[in-house]
Amino acid sequence: LNSMTNNTSLVLAFELTETNPPKVLLFTGDAQVGNWKSWQKLTWKSVETGTAGAATDGENGNVTGADLIARTVFYKVGHHGSRNATLREKGLEMMTSTELVAMIPVDEKWAKEVMEWDHPYEKLTARLMEMARGRVLRSDRIPEGGSISKPMEATDKEWESFQKKLQWDVGPERLWIQYTVT
Repeated sequence: LNSMTNNTSLVLAFELTETNPPKVLLFTGDAQVGNWKSWQKLTWKSVETGTAGAATDGENGNVTGADLIARTVFYKVGHHGSRNATLREKGLEMMTSTELVAMIPVDEKWAKEVMEWDHPYEKLTARLMEMARGRVLRSDRIPEGGSISKPMEATDKEWESFQKKLQWDVGPERLWIQYTVT
């Protein structure tokens, strides 16, 4: 088990069915590619909420792993943004929500200089920036004050909405980021 700890991570997908369309908050822990592949085969019975946004496929009241990935609006990036913790074609590329925000819990300097890890993986970070229209937060890049500047990927309207939902620790420690999903 010690050699497979990352891929045995608990993965949580919280589906907000009171929204229309339903939104998913995806927390993948340190799950690796094999874990992601297993979700493609799974189907769950949806809990009916009686709302127009009930999270079913419309036919038999089921929701699939692919449905949850497609509805993801908040993705806590797996394993500090490592190269094998976010599946590309059956994962990131399926996150098609225009509201997608990604958060990478990482200390790049420590990962690269002390542990000699390639975290976060540069190509993954670049693709996340594209998919999330610049709305990628990193725990090691909390600004000292003010706001973060709008990247080219985001429209003015998207960026203004994103900024309104974002708060972070402005103290000297800069320990936390808060993002509110509406």
